[in-house]
Amino acid sequence: MYQFNIYYLRFFTTIITILCFFNILYSYYFNLHLNIDAYFYTFLISLIPLLSFLIKSSDVKKVSIYYKIQTVILGYFTLPVIIALPYYLSIYNISFIDAYFESISGFTSTGFTIFENIKHLDESIIIWRSSSQWIGGLYFLFSILLLIDIFDDNLKKTITNFLSFNSSEIFKQFSKILIFYILLTLIIFFIYNIFEFRSFISLNLALSVISSGGFLPTNNLSSILNNELKILGKENIDNEIVDTLSLARNKFPGSQISLDALCKRYRIDNSKRQKHTALIDCDLLSKVYINLIDQKEPKLNFSNEISHDNQTLKKNISYFKKVVRPSENEKINHEKYLKTSLKKNFF
Repeated sequence: MYQFNIYYLRFFTTIITILCFFNILYSYYFNLHLNIDAYFYTFLISLIPLLSFLIKSSDVKKVSIYYKIQTVILGYFTLPVIIALPYYLSIYNISFIDAYFESISGFTSTGFTIFENIKHLDESIIIWRSSSQWIGGLYFLFSILLLIDIFDDNLKKTITNFLSFNSSEIFKQFSKILIFYILLTLIIFFIYNIFEFRSFISLNLALSVISSGGFLPTNNLSSILNNELKILGKENIDNEIVDTLSLARNKFPGSQISLDALCKRYRIDNSKRQKHTALIDCDLLSKVYINLIDQKEPKLNFSNEISHDNQTLKKNISYFKKVVRPSENEKINHEKYLKTSLKKNFF
């Protein structure tokens, strides 16, 4: 049974080795020599599991579902050990516990980080963090397909055939998923480039977005957008960014905070939301946001508006009733004007 562990985890250590080599090339090309030794040592250590290719092994015919679960859990603990090495061997003097926490956070795409100021990190470290998210997303996808027979045996036979664990079939099915995953990452990378993002930011975001992560090279996305707008010579975005998801989570901990659930909670009509459209969602979210910040939804109260308008009108009228008395010079000038300027002076 241990052969299955080796097969499954060796596949991902191979990807880690390739990404280590990519980071070495990236650091050499852009003269980022501060942490290059860390990637070199990690590259050598990640080669050790690949020595199992030299061991002749037979195909695993049958693996129980409990052993598959054990293998997936084992991967979530062992693979981050290798991913943690560049953090631990870097120039930032990180303890192995912190480095392991950072790798676990990246591998599971939770978004937590031990680094206080991301802007001052070496670019290669940021790329490595995003790469760990990319590997974690791929590992999660493979693990779901591996454990899919927990839910439905027919679905297992429909979606994938590699659960027979014939080595050639495993390689074929895994290759298909890997190619599709890489193509999606490249598509996201080119989309960011089309919008004139820097290649470093585009690559970092592409690796993070594909795995539902989002480890940004700055503390928020608005800083990236403002930086790109500055390069283009355009004005910055000064609007305050509010995360309604965080507002809802803090206000209703443990409850459902989807848009439909919040509309139901605040009795907002969402009958038009039969399909997911941006315009309808924005309209509903604006109404939900008003309630999230404890403001009442504006209603048509004509009586209040009329009384308010009347009060305003009275203030304006009382203002114009103020008597302005002429000065003595104005009186004298007025009398002179009546005597000299008017032809028929009856005064």
